[in-house]
Amino acid sequence: MIAAVHVIKRELAAMRTPDTFNELFEEANRNTAKLDLDPITLPRRRQPPRRLTGSAPAYHAQTAPEHYRLEFFRLLDSAITQLSERFSENAVGLQKYRKLEEILLTGVVDGETISAYLSWTPKGWQSNWACSGITN
Repeated sequence: MIAAVHVIKRELAAMRTPDTFNELFEEANRNTAKLDLDPITLPRRRQPPRRLTGSAPAYHAQTAPEHYRLEFFRLLDSAITQLSERFSENAVGLQKYRKLEEILLTGVVDGETISAYLSWTPKGWQSNWACSGITN
């Protein structure tokens, strides 16, 4: 599972290029034309509160690609960050899932891990494994 997360993070990081965004944006424009939809435009401008911007003028993108490029990169950065935080090697909940995954893949029952699940006992798990042909 951790290996899959690393692959996904690497793929997302590889997508974080202006060329990838340009290809996706051009494809979206082609699809909107093909499907007879309204063209992609800038969303309505919103003025942030003065307490957030101070005396500096608020930044507003001048073109739709410029606006959506920032959103695209923000999305990729957020996805990469969330994957890193949720699937870190030190996450306590993830360690439990890794132990359960190991039990399911190998058939070797760890009584300490299974004891956290009241409806199952190590003996019950072993008999289930025996029925399925998996041995310890």
